[in-house]
Amino acid sequence: MSVTADLRVEGPTAEADEQPRSVSYGGPRAASDVLVEMHEKSVDGRAHSTQPVGLGFDPLDKVLGGGIRPGDLILLGGAPGAGKTTFALQAGRNIAASAQASCLYVCYEHDEDYLATRLISLESTGPRPGLGRERTGVGYSETRNLVVAGVRNESGLWQAFAGHPPLVSALQRVERYGPRLLLQKASGIRTDCAAISDLIREVQREITGQLVVVVDFIQKVPSLPETEDEAQRVTRVVQALKDLALSEGVGIIALAAAEKEALDGRRLRPHHFRGSSALIYEADVILVFNSKYRIVSKTSIEYNLHKAQDLHDWVVCTVEKNRSGRDLIDMQFRKRFEYACFDPAGEIVEERLIGDRVTQ
Repeated sequence: MSVTADLRVEGPTAEADEQPRSVSYGGPRAASDVLVEMHEKSVDGRAHSTQPVGLGFDPLDKVLGGGIRPGDLILLGGAPGAGKTTFALQAGRNIAASAQASCLYVCYEHDEDYLATRLISLESTGPRPGLGRERTGVGYSETRNLVVAGVRNESGLWQAFAGHPPLVSALQRVERYGPRLLLQKASGIRTDCAAISDLIREVQREITGQLVVVVDFIQKVPSLPETEDEAQRVTRVVQALKDLALSEGVGIIALAAAEKEALDGRRLRPHHFRGSSALIYEADVILVFNSKYRIVSKTSIEYNLHKAQDLHDWVVCTVEKNRSGRDLIDMQFRKRFEYACFDPAGEIVEERLIGDRVTQ
């Protein structure tokens, strides 16, 4: 499948932009008719296309009722370096590798080679990337250097990786699920939501089954015609992405950056995301990443220096909003950033965390 990297599309007219995009759902339907159709879908297998797609992280998938569903918009936010891209790319990899669905990763910050190199490094840690604390695999820095050497010597990746069996195995694994994981370098000038919509339709014509889309990240998606008001632009974008999830029947994971002023605080919350309150209202699920060391109550570690040091190795993922289940749940995942991944076997946080109404 050929996917155009430099998408050029016409933006909406000024008149059209005055109103948020709407999705045509047809006329009202009797609840009894909907139930009959649901029954027929469950019998003939069509219901499989509406099942949740697991992200491959425990216990997050359990909290989300199995994962992301068609029509869902999941917002993933945090400070720079918290691991948003690492988490999202690993989730996309997990989706593709499990053959539950295909994943389209639209990235405004990195090109496809960068993302693919991270995939190779995380795959070098084993069939379930990042699992366990053992220092296995080949780090991202070394993997990148080997890739560069392969290009410089014109030897190719297989030859460059020949002395590193984990990287050879990594290449084999990426090749197996690679057709279901589509990487797209986006333009902060041209790749607006209309372009993403066109790209989704192009991909859907080439695949079977469900599609999950990752947008990395939402504040860089342009809105045409251009505006200097970031809140207005982000409002347009997030509304368009939610409408797109519903109209095309795809799950969308959108990454969000935090306000610069919020980075000096102790714990990030959804209202710290750059842009607009529409981010909070439109999202079906909101996940916020925080460094565990920054937000754990110091009363939990004041007499245990070893434990305090260990906190640096963890990121707390808080389910701040969850339309289909419980929210305000804190879980933690161990960082394995040297391999561009997390340990997917997370756990619920036991320590007291600093919150809006909790002091040190």
